[in-house]
Amino acid sequence: EAGEEVAEAGEAVENAAENAADEAGEEMAEAGDAMENAGDSMMAEVTEIQDDWQSVGDINDLVVSQDGEVRAIIVDAGGFLGMGETQKRIDMADLRFVADSDDEGQFYVVYTGDRATFEEQVNYDAENAASQNEMLATENEEMAGQIDGGMSYANEDQQVVEWANVSTEELLGSRVYSTDDNWVGDLSELVLADDGSVQGAIIDVGGFLGIGEKPVQLSMEQVELRGTDAENFRVYVSATQEELDAMERYED
Repeated sequence: EAGEEVAEAGEAVENAAENAADEAGEEMAEAGDAMENAGDSMMAEVTEIQDDWQSVGDINDLVVSQDGEVRAIIVDAGGFLGMGETQKRIDMADLRFVADSDDEGQFYVVYTGDRATFEEQVNYDAENAASQNEMLATENEEMAGQIDGGMSYANEDQQVVEWANVSTEELLGSRVYSTDDNWVGDLSELVLADDGSVQGAIIDVGGFLGIGEKPVQLSMEQVELRGTDAENFRVYVSATQEELDAMERYED
């Protein structure tokens, strides 16, 4: 009898352990689903600014590491007509990008906290940034041209630069402009024919900080290099921003 009681007790303990494991597994699964749903909602598309969103300022600059890694944004907050503004440093981890479903490739940049916590964020300190090997993107030579649109040739004699005089390394990543000097995207890839000749260019249009960009393909007749020489040039396309946005996504 004692043996039977011990066996029954053992089975009871085993069953209890199995039930506890099942319940824990279900809870973990539910937690996983909740996290997944939360992630989906973070990137949910919206058609307009939500009622519970408040404007806290304008993005003025980016904080980058010495090698160009984007670590934070600088937001001009407060003030009136540009007076009395503070420059808040907001880490990328505290931001989410919500797609604008009415405008492909465009995003709302949303701070994940409330106004009170936003106002508690530290102001940008150049000396402290330097101690962390950080700087503003406009102070980074390579990124400065991308922020402000690069060199302007409006008052200089431009000429067509031959593709053969420019290396692929110099071309890839170049900013692309429409004929009215507006930045419309970046040249990310060249399309080669079977004989190795360049027959097209892939332009990444739209997006923000590399998020939401759409690659589109243009023929060489639609793309031209113009500048003062082979080292100082711009990539121009014979298409407007609207026309590029309307093109089909390039699939490699």
